[in-house]
Amino acid sequence: MEEGGVPAGTATADVVDAATDAVARDNASGKQADSLFTRLPLQHCRIRAMAICEFCLQLTDTGGCYLGLTPPKSMRCSEFDPGIEKFCSKPGDFVNADQIVGMATYFGINGRELKKVQAIAKIEETKLREASEPDHWK
Repeated sequence: MEEGGVPAGTATADVVDAATDAVARDNASGKQADSLFTRLPLQHCRIRAMAICEFCLQLTDTGGCYLGLTPPKSMRCSEFDPGIEKFCSKPGDFVNADQIVGMATYFGINGRELKKVQAIAKIEETKLREASEPDHWK
């Protein structure tokens, strides 16, 4: 094993070596060096792309869709049904709607899907605000 846990002589090791060399050349020439990870393809970093299904309530335990749809390749789905628990694993993690919308945009959700996320975030924010109000304000 080489440094970093990548077996020597594999295609992954060759890609890592090439990316490391490119970053070193940029540093030596005085150019702004970008991260090693921006030069590596995702499959070589063992990082998988996010799918919109991971934020949907219709996702089954086996990774399928309760509605029978095939998982989309993009972050778009006509039947997207977001759930606040898909963004916050614990209810106490929720701070405000902007936090959830920021997470959604970070993961590449936009358009109609983002509007649905904004709606559930506003509903959750309203619930949080109503729960924290004193009884005499109601």
